[in-house]
Amino acid sequence: MFVIGSTNQMYPPDLDWRPGEMARSTLEHQVAECSKCHYCAPDLAKKPQSEAARKVIARPMPGHSLADKFARAAEIMAAEATATEFNADGMLQYSGVFFLRAAWSCDDRNEAQKAAVFRRKAAEKLEQAVAKMIGANREVSPEMLVMLCDIYRRIGEFEKAEKLAHAAINYKSRPQRMAELQLKLCREKKTDRHTLGEVSSYKQSFTIVVGGK
Repeated sequence: MFVIGSTNQMYPPDLDWRPGEMARSTLEHQVAECSKCHYCAPDLAKKPQSEAARKVIARPMPGHSLADKFARAAEIMAAEATATEFNADGMLQYSGVFFLRAAWSCDDRNEAQKAAVFRRKAAEKLEQAVAKMIGANREVSPEMLVMLCDIYRRIGEFEKAEKLAHAAINYKSRPQRMAELQLKLCREKKTDRHTLGEVSSYKQSFTIVVGGK
């Protein structure tokens, strides 16, 4: 597997935090598949610990596209989360993000229906992570709220998106302004891609880490 430790981001990210170019084009390097057992992960050296995850690996994959690899990795992470309470919310977040990356891969191939399916799965896992964080009296980050908000908006779930946007507006930070933009887009019933560059206070950040989880 070719691992990228860091890359440049010369353009603003999307409202679901998908980075702009050049980082945007590194998607294929963010997940790998074992040619023997078809285990998929950002790092194949880190083996799953639970029986639940091993059962997922044993299931036949529907295909071997980039989206299929991200989705299988997401399923394995979700299985790991069900097997332990230790960092379960973190594993569910990773699972949600990897389902979202599967959707991004479908976006790049103009596969709108498949992208919507993966966005729904991403929303499900992120909602589960949020529920665990709230149950443990831990703060949910505004970044996660706006990510989840954008996922729902992109699949036309405007009521859910608006609810999350209102929650994120309470944070006096860049996510607050992103949430205000999301509310505007929801009112206009827009489901297309929008970027952080549409937020007036956006300032570019030129280096981001994209390797690993």
